[in-house]
Amino acid sequence: MATFNLKDELRKVVMVGIGAAATTIEKSKEVIDYLVEKGELTAEQGKVMNEELKRDFKNKMKETRANSKKDTEEFLDKIDSFTSEQIAALKARLAKVEEEMAEEKKAEDVEAEDVDVEDVDETKEEEEHLDV
Repeated sequence: MATFNLKDELRKVVMVGIGAAATTIEKSKEVIDYLVEKGELTAEQGKVMNEELKRDFKNKMKETRANSKKDTEEFLDKIDSFTSEQIAALKARLAKVEEEMAEEKKAEDVEAEDVDVEDVDETKEEEEHLDV
């Protein structure tokens, strides 16, 4: 069985949060670019909004890093006083959460496959209807 390093696992959680935030920023930029393209925003308004998003993101990341470092240190301090039974219970709980997350991912993957198949079927039906 692989060893469990809580500090590494917490770091991974923080990195997932950072990745999610970065993805949100990217998607927001795409929406802004789309609105500029469609003429619903001027190019200047789009630039201003993008700059605001970047600034807000940087500020939020600084705040998140500071908070996560503090929270991690507090959590690790608490864990130092855990009994072996409490550590075993924590490991079991984390294993259960990992299992649940894996099951959710499998369900999401199946849903994504179903959507792709439905899209193909609908497209074929539309094409057949047009050929008539």
